[in-house]
Amino acid sequence: MSTMVRAVVALALVCGLLLRVFDLERVPAWYTDKGLWSMPARDFVLSGNWFASFDSHYLLSPLYSVILAGAYEVFGPGILQARALNAVLGTATVGLIFVLGRRIGLPVAGAFAALAVAFDGPSIVTSRSAILENLQALLLVACACCAVGGRWRRPLMAVCLCLAVLTKPLSLYAAPAIVAYTWWRFGLGAAIRDGLALALGALAAGAVFVGLALNSDGVFATALARETSVRGLQWLPRGYSDTLVQSAQYTLTRDPILLLLLVAALIWLWRTRLRERNTVFLAVWVLVGVVAMSVQGYSPSRYYVPLFAIAWLCVFAVLLRAVSNRRALKLSVGVLGVQAAFTLVSLVGYYYVQGRADGDSARATTWVNEHAVANEPVLASLRVLVGTRNPSVSQRFVGRERLTADELEAVGVSLVVTVPDATPNEGRATMVQAEPDRYESVADFGQIHVYRLDKARAPSVAVDRPNR
Repeated sequence: MSTMVRAVVALALVCGLLLRVFDLERVPAWYTDKGLWSMPARDFVLSGNWFASFDSHYLLSPLYSVILAGAYEVFGPGILQARALNAVLGTATVGLIFVLGRRIGLPVAGAFAALAVAFDGPSIVTSRSAILENLQALLLVACACCAVGGRWRRPLMAVCLCLAVLTKPLSLYAAPAIVAYTWWRFGLGAAIRDGLALALGALAAGAVFVGLALNSDGVFATALARETSVRGLQWLPRGYSDTLVQSAQYTLTRDPILLLLLVAALIWLWRTRLRERNTVFLAVWVLVGVVAMSVQGYSPSRYYVPLFAIAWLCVFAVLLRAVSNRRALKLSVGVLGVQAAFTLVSLVGYYYVQGRADGDSARATTWVNEHAVANEPVLASLRVLVGTRNPSVSQRFVGRERLTADELEAVGVSLVVTVPDATPNEGRATMVQAEPDRYESVADFGQIHVYRLDKARAPSVAVDRPNR
């Protein structure tokens, strides 16, 4: 490996990590954390119960929940800890995409792709968020590394697919991509053997899900039926086309350089009659992933982010093949420069112009930790709850958009924390506005407000109301 390649990879890892961990308290105007995936780990660390807050999310992504629980066990629960873990996973993907490039015989393309992923805007935003797609992306790139060859190829490929499915079942789209490529390049026999290996990996993941389902008192079956029905309803009649259009618009506005270069790369591959076989594997992977995400009915834009690393490798693999060596290097450096400039300007806009510091949530969490009494449930936004240390504090009651004061009192809730930009299932401001006589304001943290239910009842603890 040349000195230049080592230097580019080192630069990619350093820049990738810095961009993902710098000022993690800042959040964009749209809130990207998914506390739904962070709460099961927090609940398990504090109470030994994965289902204290939610019935289904631990069951739908057990591997992510277990890894996050390990991080919480060491560093304590909190939304910043969850973001930091995802930042490390995102940086690991930067390094692994170089490994994939080297395994297909294109280490220079792998190095450039690693640097492009390090400066990829949507990948950075996703890596700075408590979202399971970061672990999924890492495992899928690892699966692709195993698929292109090497010792113990099929067993390792099966293990990586199993782990990816345990993170997110939609990761199964990797299997048809690998089998289709193997069939095209090595014939039907090799494709069947690859398919059997991948099927064993999928079955192993399925066995884990079955084991969890049998020990969840029907919770898993209910969650699976709900998720499947939601996706089915959203697919009909136009969900598939709408999802594809929305995701294309997202990529064109957030990552236009990647989208345009990827389209050009695919056209070049087609015009050369698919002679570059390893590069075709990357293209097939991306296309199958796009189709899978589009037709399954519910695909927020973050679902596509695990495809971006391999898409960048496909772009640079084609670029270095299609253009003469000296021109290709200059063009690659130019692409990286434009991409880095676009991303840095975008990140400043996302986090420092339109965005804000999320310190109010941290201060609200600290207040709840200090003042919530044992066995006194608190109803709050997830990013506040994730950092609380009281096992009785949970989000068990989020199933309805609004609960009356009597309903809250019936289930023992005494404190309600309202966040202005939360979704209806998390935001409680409308509940307070509907029955102002039943709530006493006890603390303010910027736009976050804490209320005690039924102001006629004496507070359980004496509190001073901070104005911050």
